Amino acid sequence: NVIAFLPGENTHEYVIIGAHYDHLGTEKQRDKTVIYHGADDNASGTAAVMEIARALGNLKDRGYRLQRNIVIALWGAEEMGSRGSRHFVESKSLPHESIIAVLTLDMVGRNDPAFLIAIGAEEPLKFPYRNPMLSSVLTEENKKLVRPFTISFDDGGLGVFWRVDAYSFYL
Repeated sequence: NVIAFLPGENTHEYVIIGAHYDHLGTEKQRDKTVIYHGADDNASGTAAVMEIARALGNLKDRGYRLQRNIVIALWGAEEMGSRGSRHFVESKSLPHESIIAVLTLDMVGRNDPAFLIAIGAEEPLKFPYRNPMLSSVLTEENKKLVRPFTISFDDGGLGVFWRVDAYSFYL
Protein backbone atom coordinates (compact mmCIF):
# COMPACT_ATOMS: atom_id res chain seq x y z
CA ASN A 1 0.00 0.00 0.00
CA VAL A 2 1.09 3.55 -0.74
CA ILE A 3 -0.58 6.15 1.48
CA ALA A 4 -0.49 9.98 1.41
CA PHE A 5 -2.18 12.38 3.80
CA LEU A 6 -3.59 15.87 3.31
CA PRO A 7 -4.60 17.43 6.65
CA GLY A 8 -7.93 19.17 6.98
CA GLU A 9 -9.52 21.55 9.46
CA ASN A 10 -11.53 18.81 11.18
CA THR A 11 -8.76 16.57 12.44
CA HIS A 12 -11.21 13.85 13.55
CA GLU A 13 -12.80 13.04 10.18
CA TYR A 14 -11.22 11.27 7.23
CA VAL A 15 -12.18 10.80 3.60
CA ILE A 16 -10.24 8.06 1.82
CA ILE A 17 -9.79 8.28 -1.95
CA GLY A 18 -8.17 5.22 -3.41
CA ALA A 19 -7.56 2.74 -6.19
CA HIS A 20 -5.70 -0.54 -6.50
CA TYR A 21 -2.55 -0.59 -8.58
CA ASP A 22 -2.12 -4.30 -9.07
CA HIS A 23 -3.48 -6.71 -11.60
CA LEU A 24 -3.24 -10.45 -12.04
CA GLY A 25 -0.31 -10.25 -14.44
CA THR A 26 -0.04 -13.65 -16.11
CA GLU A 27 -1.62 -17.03 -15.58
CA LYS A 28 -0.75 -20.41 -17.03
CA GLN A 29 -3.83 -21.96 -18.63
CA ARG A 30 -3.33 -25.43 -20.08
CA ASP A 31 -0.71 -25.03 -22.80
CA LYS A 32 -0.52 -21.23 -22.96
CA THR A 33 0.14 -18.19 -20.79
CA VAL A 34 -2.69 -15.66 -20.57
CA ILE A 35 -1.68 -12.04 -20.00
CA TYR A 36 -4.03 -9.84 -17.98
CA HIS A 37 -3.31 -6.31 -19.08
CA GLY A 38 -3.73 -3.88 -16.23
CA ALA A 39 -3.96 -0.56 -18.06
CA ASP A 40 -7.65 -0.31 -17.28
CA ASP A 41 -7.66 -2.54 -14.20
CA ASN A 42 -6.39 -0.50 -12.62
CA ALA A 43 -3.81 1.93 -13.95
CA SER A 44 -6.72 4.19 -14.92
CA GLY A 45 -8.03 4.34 -11.35
CA THR A 46 -4.55 4.90 -9.95
CA ALA A 47 -3.91 7.74 -12.42
CA ALA A 48 -7.27 9.33 -11.52
CA VAL A 49 -6.49 9.18 -7.78
CA MET A 50 -3.06 10.72 -8.35
CA GLU A 51 -4.65 13.52 -10.38
CA ILE A 52 -7.19 14.16 -7.60
CA ALA A 53 -4.32 14.30 -5.07
CA ARG A 54 -2.44 16.77 -7.28
CA ALA A 55 -5.52 18.96 -7.65
CA LEU A 56 -6.20 18.94 -3.89
CA GLY A 57 -2.56 19.81 -3.21
CA ASN A 58 -2.76 22.71 -5.68
CA LEU A 59 -5.88 24.01 -3.94
CA LYS A 60 -4.11 23.91 -0.57
CA ASP A 61 -1.13 25.74 -2.12
CA ARG A 62 -3.54 28.46 -3.30
CA GLY A 63 -4.93 28.95 0.22
CA TYR A 64 -8.01 26.75 0.13
CA ARG A 65 -8.58 24.78 3.31
CA LEU A 66 -9.81 21.23 3.31
CA GLN A 67 -12.65 20.66 5.74
CA ARG A 68 -11.67 17.04 6.42
CA ASN A 69 -8.48 15.03 6.35
CA ILE A 70 -7.93 13.36 3.00
CA VAL A 71 -6.14 10.03 2.78
CA ILE A 72 -4.88 9.14 -0.67
CA ALA A 73 -4.49 5.37 -0.88
CA LEU A 74 -3.06 3.18 -3.61
CA TRP A 75 -3.85 -0.36 -2.56
CA GLY A 76 -2.05 -3.55 -3.43
CA ALA A 77 -3.59 -7.02 -3.84
CA GLU A 78 -7.16 -6.07 -4.78
CA GLU A 79 -7.15 -8.88 -7.30
CA MET A 80 -6.50 -11.26 -4.41
CA GLY A 81 -9.48 -10.32 -2.29
CA SER A 82 -8.78 -6.68 -1.39
CA ARG A 83 -5.87 -7.67 0.84
CA GLY A 84 -4.25 -4.24 0.63
CA SER A 85 -7.30 -2.30 1.80
CA ARG A 86 -8.27 -5.08 4.20
CA HIS A 87 -4.79 -4.90 5.78
CA PHE A 88 -5.21 -1.14 6.22
CA VAL A 89 -8.59 -1.62 7.94
CA GLU A 90 -7.41 -4.49 10.12
CA SER A 91 -4.26 -2.58 11.18
CA LYS A 92 -6.53 0.14 12.61
CA SER A 93 -4.30 2.84 11.13
CA LEU A 94 -7.27 5.19 11.55
CA PRO A 95 -10.16 5.00 14.02
CA HIS A 96 -12.96 3.35 12.02
CA GLU A 97 -15.61 5.69 13.39
CA SER A 98 -13.64 8.67 12.02
CA ILE A 99 -13.72 7.46 8.41
CA ILE A 100 -16.75 9.18 6.92
CA ALA A 101 -16.35 8.20 3.26
CA VAL A 102 -14.29 5.85 1.11
CA LEU A 103 -14.21 6.56 -2.61
CA THR A 104 -12.67 3.89 -4.82
CA LEU A 105 -11.93 4.51 -8.49
CA ASP A 106 -11.78 1.33 -10.51
CA MET A 107 -11.60 0.82 -14.28
CA VAL A 108 -12.22 4.50 -14.99
CA GLY A 109 -11.88 4.22 -18.75
CA ARG A 110 -13.63 0.93 -19.47
CA ASN A 111 -17.24 2.02 -19.85
CA ASP A 112 -19.00 4.71 -21.83
CA PRO A 113 -17.30 7.98 -20.77
CA ALA A 114 -20.71 9.59 -20.23
CA PHE A 115 -21.74 6.88 -17.77
CA LEU A 116 -20.92 6.61 -14.03
CA ILE A 117 -21.71 3.60 -11.88
CA ALA A 118 -21.81 4.36 -8.15
CA ILE A 119 -21.73 1.23 -5.98
CA GLY A 120 -22.01 1.64 -2.23
CA ALA A 121 -24.14 -1.18 -0.91
CA GLU A 122 -24.28 -4.94 -1.20
CA GLU A 123 -27.50 -4.52 -3.15
CA PRO A 124 -26.53 -1.68 -5.54
CA LEU A 125 -30.00 -0.23 -5.99
CA LYS A 126 -30.10 0.43 -2.23
CA PHE A 127 -27.20 2.90 -2.53
CA PRO A 128 -29.47 6.00 -2.50
CA TYR A 129 -31.16 4.72 0.67
CA ARG A 130 -27.97 3.71 2.50
CA ASN A 131 -26.10 6.86 1.40
CA PRO A 132 -28.74 9.57 0.92
CA MET A 133 -26.37 12.54 1.34
CA LEU A 134 -23.73 11.17 -1.05
CA SER A 135 -26.40 10.15 -3.54
CA SER A 136 -27.89 13.65 -3.40
CA VAL A 137 -24.49 15.34 -3.81
CA LEU A 138 -23.65 13.12 -6.80
CA THR A 139 -26.96 13.94 -8.44
CA GLU A 140 -26.89 17.69 -7.75
CA GLU A 141 -23.23 18.26 -8.63
CA ASN A 142 -23.63 16.19 -11.78
CA LYS A 143 -26.25 18.67 -13.01
CA LYS A 144 -23.62 21.44 -12.88
CA LEU A 145 -21.25 19.69 -15.29
CA VAL A 146 -20.96 20.86 -18.88
CA ARG A 147 -21.48 17.22 -19.91
CA PRO A 148 -23.34 15.48 -17.08
CA PHE A 149 -22.92 11.75 -16.53
CA THR A 150 -25.71 9.25 -16.70
CA ILE A 151 -25.54 7.95 -13.13
CA SER A 152 -26.54 4.41 -12.29
CA PHE A 153 -26.62 2.75 -8.89
CA ASP A 154 -27.08 -0.64 -10.55
CA ASP A 155 -23.99 -2.76 -11.21
CA GLY A 156 -25.83 -4.67 -13.92
CA GLY A 157 -26.25 -7.71 -11.71
CA LEU A 158 -22.49 -8.27 -11.52
CA GLY A 159 -22.43 -8.28 -7.73
CA VAL A 160 -19.06 -6.55 -7.72
CA PHE A 161 -19.31 -4.61 -4.45
CA TRP A 162 -17.53 -7.36 -2.49
CA ARG A 163 -14.62 -7.21 -4.96
CA VAL A 164 -13.80 -3.49 -4.71
CA ASP A 165 -11.43 -2.03 -2.12
CA ALA A 166 -14.17 0.00 -0.43
CA TYR A 167 -15.80 -3.25 0.67
CA SER A 168 -13.06 -3.75 3.28
CA PHE A 169 -14.39 -0.67 5.09
CA TYR A 170 -17.99 -1.89 4.83
CA LEU A 171 -17.39 -5.12 6.75
